[in-house]
Amino acid sequence: DDRTPFGEGGLQCEACHGPGGAHTSRVKRGESRPHMINFGGDEMAVILRGVDPETSLRFAERLRGRVEDIRLDVADGSGQRTRVGVTVSIGLAVFDRDEHADRDALVAAADQRLYEAKRKGRNTVVASL
Repeated sequence: DDRTPFGEGGLQCEACHGPGGAHTSRVKRGESRPHMINFGGDEMAVILRGVDPETSLRFAERLRGRVEDIRLDVADGSGQRTRVGVTVSIGLAVFDRDEHADRDALVAAADQRLYEAKRKGRNTVVASL
């Protein structure tokens, strides 16, 4: 089935660019690369098309690990440079027509898992596969 809960035009980041803005992510038939969408602030969505739940979980864990490896050189309050780490919390939801009536339900499921990941101490992936 080629239909996604995001429609043929992709998922648009209206918070960043408003309706009709240029920041969209298209999920096309046969495409398997990840599509990243900024929902505004520090929340992002990654859409993986045609990927089974276990592969989605491995992708999310790999992404979390790569972000954890990032070190940023920043100035502290006294002007001294210091290196700080970065982490990410990920809520993973896999589209299921029986569970998610539309994209809002899918996003809500991912959001619920994201907040669970944050409650568990951050830098973690929470999925319900």
